[in-house]
Amino acid sequence: MNPRMSENKVPLVIRCARRTKQKKGWRGRAFTLIELLVVIAVIAILAALLLPALALAKAKAQQTKCVSNNKQIIVCFQMYAMDSKDFYPFSKDWQDTGGKDGIYDIMIYMTNRPLFPYQANPAIFDCPADKGDPDSDMYLGRHVTDCYSNYGNSYLTAWGGGSPSNWMRVQYITGSLDPTVVPIKSSTIAQGAANKIIQGDWIWQVNRDVPTDPRSMWHNYRGRNLTIMAFGDGHAAGFSFPYIYYQDAAFWDLPPDPHFTWW
Repeated sequence: MNPRMSENKVPLVIRCARRTKQKKGWRGRAFTLIELLVVIAVIAILAALLLPALALAKAKAQQTKCVSNNKQIIVCFQMYAMDSKDFYPFSKDWQDTGGKDGIYDIMIYMTNRPLFPYQANPAIFDCPADKGDPDSDMYLGRHVTDCYSNYGNSYLTAWGGGSPSNWMRVQYITGSLDPTVVPIKSSTIAQGAANKIIQGDWIWQVNRDVPTDPRSMWHNYRGRNLTIMAFGDGHAAGFSFPYIYYQDAAFWDLPPDPHFTWW
């Protein structure tokens, strides 16, 4: 076979293929405006259906993590009590049971917090839904949008240093610098451990429920504020206090009662 003839066949085949393609009218076709709008509308509908489900899944994951944190912290309290003749710890300030360095009224470093030897990881005091403290502007003159970053702790313990010590029908847990305010004992908690409040999300006390402030709602449950609370028997769960004005002394100032819903 003549090599020249073989080489000449190649361009001939290509030219024939091009002519055939042109005869058949092979051309690309663009979307019309209506088709494009239909595609955009379908995507928008799918997004509207999926986004609420994704937001709900995220909120549920945050609640699960927060419950886990509180269970681990209760174990820390129990270990402390076993090493301290059944007593829970003293505290110098609202935030200082455990966690990392931080200041509320007083700067408390991580290593000076009573649960430090038991906590292993300070991040168990960090709530993933932490949105800050709605009362920080009034009480501290600071706009706190993340309690863990500022206070070193996302969770508020029932502290005996408040005024009054037993408020919201809750018997305080940790003692204060006042020698007459002695920490609670495990044996006292045992009187009603399943409903004995130990601590909760920083915003659990009713004076911090400010409906107009997004910092008041960490865990949203069907449009209502749900706080994660830790109890004396070691369990933690979502809890909603009744909607009663926080200055209603006839309700909130009653003494703690182990037979009530909480104490």
